[in-house]
Amino acid sequence: MGNCCLTGPTVLSQAESPNKPTIIEDTDKDIRIVFLGTGDSGKSTFFKQVNYLYQSNDTKNSLGGDSSFTSAIYTNILDTMQALIKSIEDYNEKNPDNQLLFANPTSYECAARLKLVETSSRKSANVYTDQVADDVEELWKEDVMKKVFETRYEYHVFDGAPHFFLKNDLKRFRQPYKPTFEDVLYCRRKTTGVIEAKVNFSDFRLVFIDVGGQRSERKKWVQVFGGLEALIFVISLSEFDQLCYEDDVTPRMIESLDLFEETINTETFCQTPVIVFFNKVDIFEEKLKTKSIKTVFPEYEGGGGVEESTEYIKNKFLSRNKHDPGRIYTRCTTATNSDAVKSTIEMVRDTVFEIRKKNANG
Repeated sequence: MGNCCLTGPTVLSQAESPNKPTIIEDTDKDIRIVFLGTGDSGKSTFFKQVNYLYQSNDTKNSLGGDSSFTSAIYTNILDTMQALIKSIEDYNEKNPDNQLLFANPTSYECAARLKLVETSSRKSANVYTDQVADDVEELWKEDVMKKVFETRYEYHVFDGAPHFFLKNDLKRFRQPYKPTFEDVLYCRRKTTGVIEAKVNFSDFRLVFIDVGGQRSERKKWVQVFGGLEALIFVISLSEFDQLCYEDDVTPRMIESLDLFEETINTETFCQTPVIVFFNKVDIFEEKLKTKSIKTVFPEYEGGGGVEESTEYIKNKFLSRNKHDPGRIYTRCTTATNSDAVKSTIEMVRDTVFEIRKKNANG
């Protein structure tokens, strides 16, 4: 069984690393690995990191220059603002004697205009006008907006929102605007269809496959199940206190648990090596300062520390495996941390390299 780590590099196997990467063209040496997991688990962020860390400079530059990311980022900003406005309105409706009020009277006009802005990811680059940018920036100056932002996970605000609202001056996103790779990394954009990224090593090539994790996309998974030598299942540790987008009722971690069990125990994957990424350790650690995993696992009797809480969640998932436990490898990581991802991908390389050698030797 692989080890789950919280900090620093660890190995998924005791294999020595293959030689340094070189370009190969022999498709017989391809090792196909699919990323699976629920929506917002962070698997597509891993995929963006793979493209950035291992592909050509042209590919790296295209990630930032892709206009679809510009629109998606504007959608992220506008969706966040609309969610916060709605949360204030919902709170005020339920608490008429203790309402959350704006300090600047013109902020109500800003909020009214922003509520009407269409946030389609294909159109947001066109609708993020100077007037919209003014409204976003003015409304964000309100202390009440920042206060509600602290409870954003109750309103399906995406995990990358702090990058745009807390770590950057919103003026930076005014048009003309070209996203940096860091912007792209924190951007939330729904994955649809099937996409691939190839990483060349001297002895083989890893072919990573990404598919959408939302319920509506999972029916497409079967398209990529042929010829796989391993699967990577991504689990968000930080979602223990959140509900699914699709129904706003089902706890996200319970959905992830059920999907994990359903996927790895199918006839297709019952003998397949499964590499489990327990992702978003950074957000998980921050949340545990004020919350407990009892939110989703009321039977939990352990402490509130990161390691103890992580171990409990890890065991919850691993207990759902109905086949050889030795086929499961685990890794705790953070997909937005490039160093952590590079280390993790290298360990995936070592793991699948050893598995292929073992299978070749019978």
